[in-house]
Amino acid sequence: MSIIGKIRKINKQINMAKAYDTPLKTMSTWAIFLDYIVSHYRYGVSFTKYEQYEFYRLNNKGKESFVGERYGEEIYNICNPASARSITGDKSEFNKRFAAFLHRRFLDAENASFEEFCDFVNSVDKYISKPFYGASGKGIEIIINDGSLPLEKLYQQYKSEKCTLEEVVRQHSEMAALHPESVNTMRIATILHDDVYIMGAALRIGTGKEVVDNFHKHGIVACIDIETGIVKSTGVNFEHQRFIIHPDTGKQIVGFVIPNWEAVVATVKKAARALPEMKYVGWDVAIDYAGNVLLIEGNSIPDYDVLQIASQEGLYYKYKPLIDKIQAEKK
Repeated sequence: MSIIGKIRKINKQINMAKAYDTPLKTMSTWAIFLDYIVSHYRYGVSFTKYEQYEFYRLNNKGKESFVGERYGEEIYNICNPASARSITGDKSEFNKRFAAFLHRRFLDAENASFEEFCDFVNSVDKYISKPFYGASGKGIEIIINDGSLPLEKLYQQYKSEKCTLEEVVRQHSEMAALHPESVNTMRIATILHDDVYIMGAALRIGTGKEVVDNFHKHGIVACIDIETGIVKSTGVNFEHQRFIIHPDTGKQIVGFVIPNWEAVVATVKKAARALPEMKYVGWDVAIDYAGNVLLIEGNSIPDYDVLQIASQEGLYYKYKPLIDKIQAEKK
């Protein structure tokens, strides 16, 4: 979509303004464009983030409270050396490093023998294939083992595509009720500095027939209260539509209680301490049918949109004191 098209979309959102007590006045195309240019250079946001964080609604104080791409890049560079990012960037390496946190079978298909591949496939009812270096849910497939799989063909395909294979998570019944087609996870960001600090938490829910809950693949994201594990915001999708009720299942999003939240918090803190090479990680966490908390993956360059867009609360002033301390200690 062109910038002009995006500006028209913003004006449409302003005109609707259904989720707010006081509708805003429509801004001209040039007013929005100029406000974006100033915001881009002053606060380091792209037009996508300008729209997602509703900068057209904010004064300067409100705008500076958000973490934009420019400051986000600083955080990555200060906290996570490039030499360490492969630990989370390579899904196979991550699974081996955090095997105790996975609670499911997995296989590095590129380096497995055909016998090992057959043993894995025959030990699970369903498995998921992921490219080693994929992102945003791209390239992910769920395979059902019905006894008729062309094993030799699949083996060669996974080796050439450098895939990791994982047993599909049988998720907690309450999480499945939100959207049963996808494993619905939490994105929890941690900073390791003396202690482990949770910077933000978001519930991610799939929609339609999508097998992933990723925000960039038609998913819905909502803000979780860190202290209680209760969802405290409406859900929102990439198109900026907001939901109190899930559009497919009718399950209420606002007020949803994450099962076993204390264990979720304990798990991500333990995982963060197990990865001292990186100070800042976005953990994707699921809860299985037995209530076990398990890691799906870690992200060394997690996007900030899922942590800020649902609540429309900027996290800059929460990050800055810790990032300043980490940076000072590196000098």
